[in-house]
Amino acid sequence: MKKKILILILLLVSGIASSQFYTPGSSYFGRASYIEYIAGNLPLILSVPHGGNLTPAELPDRTCGETVTDSYTEELAASIREELMELTGCTPHIIICHLKRTKLDVNREVDIATCGNDLAETAWKEYHTFIMPSRGWSWVTCLMQSSLRILMPHSMQPPLLISAVSEAWQA
Repeated sequence: MKKKILILILLLVSGIASSQFYTPGSSYFGRASYIEYIAGNLPLILSVPHGGNLTPAELPDRTCGETVTDSYTEELAASIREELMELTGCTPHIIICHLKRTKLDVNREVDIATCGNDLAETAWKEYHTFIMPSRGWSWVTCLMQSSLRILMPHSMQPPLLISAVSEAWQA
């Protein structure tokens, strides 16, 4: 009984502490709105690294690394979020790069991701900085004998990935 009370207190305190920084369901943006963080309240992060369509002139096209954009990844992340909300009443954290992959590839090492461009590097750092607050839930997850999950939706059909999310969540 004491263990359950302690866990409930820790969950309450963690919810109060995390709510002081980000409000679940609210969007937060980096410089020039290239990077978006949608705060959640589940120990699950949906990373949408290269499905964006912004091509600002201030960022040159990358000449190194992969530049193919994945289709519908933002929509897929939104569908997963809605499904999880319906199933659990809670939502995952979502981090989105709105830049086309020809401008930035945030899931690569910084030198390949930015091809040396300082403004692209700023966006790359913002993306990875937004991942850190959402990882704060990992210690709460450990109390539930699970682990933090980070998913990167790629061009898949939503029912397939939602099924994979459900299976992973129950594992």
